[in-house]
Amino acid sequence: MESGEMYWSESLFKLLGHSVKSVKPSIELMLERVHPDDLGRIREKWEALLKGNDIPPIKFRVCDGDGEYRTVINFGEVRKGRNAVVGFNVDITENCMLLDAFRELQEVVEEETAGRTRSLNDIILLLASAMEKKDAVQAELEDRETLFRGFVENIRDVFYVMEPGEGFTYVSPVCEDILGVSASKIIENVENFYAVVHPQDRGQVRAMHDRRLRGEQAHGVYRIIHRDGEVRRMRSRSFVLPGASAHGSVRIIGVTEDITDVHYAESAREKAEDLLERVLTAVGDAVCIVDPERRIVRASEGMARLFGHGKQLVGKTPEELMANCANVAGAEVFEVHAGELAVLEQTTPEGDTRILEVHEFPHFTDDGRQDGGVIVLRDVTEKHRAIRTLERACEEKSRFLAFLSHEIRTPLNGMLGLLQLLKMEQDLGEHEYVDAALASGSILTDLVNGVLDLSRLEAGRMEFREEPFGPRDLVQSVVTQFECLAAMKSLSVEQVYANPLPPRLVGDKKRIRQILSNLLANAIKFTDQGNVIVRAELLSDTGDSETGRGRNAGDGSAGVFRLMVCDTGEGIPRNKIDSIFDEYVQAGDSRTSNQGFGLGLAIIKRLLDAMGGEVQVESEPGKGSCFTCFIPVGRDS
Repeated sequence: MESGEMYWSESLFKLLGHSVKSVKPSIELMLERVHPDDLGRIREKWEALLKGNDIPPIKFRVCDGDGEYRTVINFGEVRKGRNAVVGFNVDITENCMLLDAFRELQEVVEEETAGRTRSLNDIILLLASAMEKKDAVQAELEDRETLFRGFVENIRDVFYVMEPGEGFTYVSPVCEDILGVSASKIIENVENFYAVVHPQDRGQVRAMHDRRLRGEQAHGVYRIIHRDGEVRRMRSRSFVLPGASAHGSVRIIGVTEDITDVHYAESAREKAEDLLERVLTAVGDAVCIVDPERRIVRASEGMARLFGHGKQLVGKTPEELMANCANVAGAEVFEVHAGELAVLEQTTPEGDTRILEVHEFPHFTDDGRQDGGVIVLRDVTEKHRAIRTLERACEEKSRFLAFLSHEIRTPLNGMLGLLQLLKMEQDLGEHEYVDAALASGSILTDLVNGVLDLSRLEAGRMEFREEPFGPRDLVQSVVTQFECLAAMKSLSVEQVYANPLPPRLVGDKKRIRQILSNLLANAIKFTDQGNVIVRAELLSDTGDSETGRGRNAGDGSAGVFRLMVCDTGEGIPRNKIDSIFDEYVQAGDSRTSNQGFGLGLAIIKRLLDAMGGEVQVESEPGKGSCFTCFIPVGRDS
């Protein structure tokens, strides 16, 4: 009904004087053929059908292709489950002509009785004409009955006829599939029909049939128990034809439709509606459902609280409700796609400021058109306040640590300088005491520098500087710096270059040196015998044949600078592998745990994360460890 499309049978095209391909069926085209005196009644009945109301049969006149008016009876009913109107028209013109002829004959007899005379030949000719018309009408009726049976016996609904005192006089064959009992048994005894009706609905169905047989309109929904044991729901509708039976009493023409699937679908829809209502009531966030025009059709309690209980939400658009909001982060509001986020700042009528996160989840039809969706708004004002408070606390902590580091480093540098001078002036026997003091001062300096670096990284205030550097020169200078320390432990430090390094790369030379220095210092510190190997190479964007892993340093980059520091030291226990990059965690034994503070690897991890790199570790207790750093670099133009 909503689409407005109509379908005509071939006989209806013929009746209205059109060919099947000449016109497109429509109600207006059909109404053009209706007699002017009948047009008002037909329009009124048609409008009732479109509103979903059943109507009794109606007789009217239509103009055929020859310009003559023919008398038609229309039977129509609404199929709500299929959202359609089904009707058929019976041409009774010849029946009316035959009735008119007999009426005229009756008038002749009455005239003769009154003393008037008429030619006997005229009476004979009139009777002969009436008989010829009767034969033609009978043939037409038989043809239409064949067409009618072909129609009712091929639809999926049960078509039936009932008459007082006789029960069912016709039932379409499909009833055996729908009701689980054959048409012949129902016609034979109406109790065979009532036997399949659910016991709880049997009285209701009997009462409905009684009302119909008294000439009243009666429709109903009831259950039947199919022979396979399934309980099905039926909807029965009928038309009462007064004086249409052979005995002059009423005749009932009805249709019974299986609405089991429709009922279950409606029940599921109602349950889903109820569940949705419960969810919208229980959810704390502001949630609304919008139609294709972005007008709110459902809103949660949270939505009402957010925009005021007294404000009518249904029918408005989210844009209207949030006209006083401004984007502060994320995607543009109401242009977000599924999974994206918009952050709004809203000014309340009281002058307060609220921060809202907006998630939109659009719904699309099969052809890709947006068909409404769900919008979720979350008040994150307190969350943002907490974040700002935490950020301010971190900034204060960083400033405090920077100040403290500066205040500690100044006298510490002075102390170390004085110790250096004292070492130059002391006898050899006192040098060991000065060396111990210098070592303690160096450890304290490293601690201060490490704490300062960590505070900068946490606050996001660590500055990185891209500049050209020689990769081989950088590695050699760091190794040279630690050769003396390695020699004191009788360790050798080897340099390996897997492939020819470019003479110049672009990166943060200072931070790369810091990373390599920390790794090399750890390797020497935790190795008592054997050697330390430093391996450097440049990986392409596509990956490395040995690791099988690809690295991509970004557009315009030369690749990834890989630094590996391997030692033959004590190794790392397996239960500490996952935590060695945490702050203040040490993996060494008691002999080496007093040589550091557990900040070196944490700083390496933080630096590489900030530079877009990565660090990996492989270790076996008693055999040594191997740390690998992947550092994105560019090529010096």
